[in-house]
Amino acid sequence: MTTNSYEASNHLDRQECHKQLQLTVQYQKILARILAKIRASVNIESLCSTSCQDICRQLKIERVAIYRFNEDWSGSFLNRFGFAEHPWDALTAFGQDLVWEDSHLQETQGGRYRKNEPFAVADIYDAGHARCHIEVLEQFQIRAYAIAPIFIGPKLWGMLAAYQHSAPRQWYPHEVEFFAQAASHLGVAMQQTETLEQTKQRTAELQDAISRGNEL
Repeated sequence: MTTNSYEASNHLDRQECHKQLQLTVQYQKILARILAKIRASVNIESLCSTSCQDICRQLKIERVAIYRFNEDWSGSFLNRFGFAEHPWDALTAFGQDLVWEDSHLQETQGGRYRKNEPFAVADIYDAGHARCHIEVLEQFQIRAYAIAPIFIGPKLWGMLAAYQHSAPRQWYPHEVEFFAQAASHLGVAMQQTETLEQTKQRTAELQDAISRGNEL
């Protein structure tokens, strides 16, 4: 390699590092704004709705949704398959909670996500998926996706999922890392919201018991 070629290559490397640093800072600012809205949510439904909408718009993803596991490791999407940009919002007409049957997740009790591992697929046809898995994804017109697990304490509660319908999408490392961080913060916020809701319920029950006692 000549001196000029080496200098040009080194310059491009510095430019790429600078670009990645700028993107990291930008994504941290986006995450901070989203977290501020999450903390202002008064219940889990509001928290999920706000999170999906903001992440979808900030990262320019066609759909962001939250999937919640049941006790038997089946599960469903909350808030009508999350939030989607037009025209993909037309795919939300599945009722309040969209059930997604995934035998692999049920058989493995959460699969790779139990290990707190995010996972991204740029194109479902190049990911080595079984035909039955591809058919489920095709049913919802999904071409690419990224998923990060949501934990409440040590328990795998669900997953934060991003979907691209129109075409394949290359998921960059900073996007996957951002997604994993958002899912982690969501889990903490959900735990706090659940605790607050339980406290409010216990307080209301106690006040009701006291009122009934005073009437005797």
